[in-house]
Parts: sequence; C-alpha cells; structure tokens
Amino acid sequence: MNPFPRLKSGAIAQYPAGRRTVYSTWVGQFVGGGEQRFREYPSALRRWLIDLRMLTAAEVAAIREFFAGEQGRAGMFQFEDPWDATVYENCSFESDENEVRWEGEEMGRTRIVIRQNRN
Repeated sequence: MNPFPRLKSGAIAQYPAGRRTVYSTWVGQFVGGGEQRFREYPSALRRWLIDLRMLTAAEVAAIREFFAGEQGRAGMFQFEDPWDATVYENCSFESDENEVRWEGEEMGRTRIVIRQNRN
C-alpha cells in the first residue's frame, strides 16, 4: 500500500490542520417509547483535514500524481497521523476532486480530506 506523500520538509501536513474522530451508533425506538442503542462498528474512525499552502511546483506535482494514482476516493493508502505518528493502513480521499490554486509563483494551495476506512 502506498504512503501519502510528504512535503519537501518531511512533514505530512501544515498548520492549521484538523482531525476528527467519528463514532456511529444505531438507535432503535420501540412503540412504547423505549430505545435500544448499539455501536455500528467496533472502533472509532478518523478524518483529517489537510490544508496545504505555499507548495512548490514539485510538491503539487507529487500530490496530483498520488491523487491520480489512487483514482480519488477509489484508492486506499497509508496515512501517518500528523499528531501522534500512528500509521493507518486503510485510508482514502473523501473526494474525487483535488483543486489546486496558485497564489503566486511556487505558492500552490490545496485542501484534502482523508478518511480512515472500516476494515
């Protein structure tokens, strides 16, 4: 499985970045008003918002090439959590599109959402 590309500095993400832990609970409601709850999957899933700025042309090319190779959200890859360096094996992009804006020479900007998939 391919790892998510690093920037030339060796970093995975830049600040500000965001991460969220997602839980899923099923709630069944009975006619008498009672409820029953249980988890839909055994552990939490994670999502990361990676907002990259001031990217060089080479960094943009590497990210675009990786995105195209993974075919957007169809692919699966390794992602290292920028906060605690845990490597998650089964991740994918949350979108089939990756927009890059140029804010000047050698100043590319993109926003990527990565999600952990259920095993």
